[in-house]
Amino acid sequence: MKVREFHVDGYRSLKQTRVTGLKTKSIFHGDNGSGKSNLLLVLETIFRSKQIAPNHFSEEALGEEIPRRSTPFWRGHIAGFDENFYMGKDDPITFEVLLQVERGFLADLDEENILVSLEEEGHDYRVKLRGKIDRRENDGVMRLTEVKINNHLAMQQRQGSTDWLPDHGASIDARQQVVERILDAFTDQVRVVPASRYLSEEVYSTNEVMLSSGRYKNWLHKMSLSRDRYQIFKRVKNWLESETFGIGEVSFVVENDRLELMVEDTCKYRMRVDHKGSGIQQIIVLLGFIAESNAAIIAVEEPELNLSFKYQDLIVRILRELVDDSNDTPHQILLTTHSDHIGSRGDLQRYHVEKKNGTDTVVRHFTDEDRQALFPRR
Repeated sequence: MKVREFHVDGYRSLKQTRVTGLKTKSIFHGDNGSGKSNLLLVLETIFRSKQIAPNHFSEEALGEEIPRRSTPFWRGHIAGFDENFYMGKDDPITFEVLLQVERGFLADLDEENILVSLEEEGHDYRVKLRGKIDRRENDGVMRLTEVKINNHLAMQQRQGSTDWLPDHGASIDARQQVVERILDAFTDQVRVVPASRYLSEEVYSTNEVMLSSGRYKNWLHKMSLSRDRYQIFKRVKNWLESETFGIGEVSFVVENDRLELMVEDTCKYRMRVDHKGSGIQQIIVLLGFIAESNAAIIAVEEPELNLSFKYQDLIVRILRELVDDSNDTPHQILLTTHSDHIGSRGDLQRYHVEKKNGTDTVVRHFTDEDRQALFPRR
């Protein structure tokens, strides 16, 4: 699964914003405040799993006291989403996304071979999604309004009813089931690695924790003890201990209820990782996000933070190699950067992001003039 183009209107600072021609490895340049991060975050917002109350979208279900359950990306609520609407307005966020989806990605989802009639010889599937996020009190409510597969209408909502592959001869239940399975497969397939990647003091916890920079030590420690997820810890450990990175052997220690992540480098001296400098912390956290993600698309905000040119190259090289490995994820990487060193790599498609007239966000191919403006040579 790869995003080839998308249009969004009304998400945070993004107004009438269109991105076209995205490659497997793409990078966004632009001034601070131009909207680069929002381009990544809106894709994660669209494709992340949503929530729905037991009695669906009734008014009684909107209170926080009503338990919610997880739903696929294409329907449901996003709690506490009210500040993400353009200029705080009530206007809905609208979007269109064009995906390139490999046949193998959908191979096991169509028991009745309904998709065969939609195939185009020698090509992957082109899946176009159109939808909106409405504001409802403090929540956002996600709805897809239209889905096309290779230009065939697969789903359309109109006047309170939904059509599923209306031009196909299979039963209504079969048509609905295959389209829903396809849509479900896209859930949580975009992962954004945030720019906030600094370690902090952590109290040792026996509870399960989600990956974040503020809980990274506990998260990595849990991975090291987990039967099912040990391979994630092993992947991070192998990267850090390899000659390529040369950071050292990782281990843990608990002192006065504080959990510390330790490294022992080639000098055979074992020290706390936060004594190794901010750049090493950035690498360790960034590698954890990369190792943990099973998403088809991984987007990284400013991978160059606190890193020397050598480590910038190594991080991009790992991401590139993962994309090039057909047996692995991700299938696509999207980066934002203020680094001309990363951006000038020949294996990355470059885009320029800028605000026009103080409102519209324009994304276009990067030019030599853009480079001179963003990276002036004295």
